[in-house]
Amino acid sequence: MTPTGATAQKTATNSKVMTTQHLSIEGYWNVTVVYDVWPGDLPEVARLMRRAGASQKMIDEATDNLSGWNAGYTLTAFGWEESIVFIGRATSLREFLNTVIHEVDHVQAHVADYYGVELGTEQAAYLQGYIGGRLLEFIVEHIKSENP
Repeated sequence: MTPTGATAQKTATNSKVMTTQHLSIEGYWNVTVVYDVWPGDLPEVARLMRRAGASQKMIDEATDNLSGWNAGYTLTAFGWEESIVFIGRATSLREFLNTVIHEVDHVQAHVADYYGVELGTEQAAYLQGYIGGRLLEFIVEHIKSENP
């Protein structure tokens, strides 16, 4: 089961199974989050980034970053009003949540910048809370389904 407005899909690669969450921020912005990125998933990460118009420099930076532990990467396509977030493998739940929160901050800053919302305001804080809450609902459901 996924939260309202979010859809999930699992993509098998030659390492693990990445889980993808799609959500819309009230119809203004789309966010795709790819969880469980392992080194064997990096060709798929590069393909998704190319499709979104990322430069080779950005792809190299993301794949280098995601080849380690406790890492994430956010790519924002302002012309499409969309962000793609990659969450890599983590050494602990604490590190996983740290990466998620860090990447949510990037999405919030990009959306706020695009719509002229000043960071540090109540409006920006509500935006960050909304994004984080939607991701948390999905993460909890994902954990429950993986550990019945």
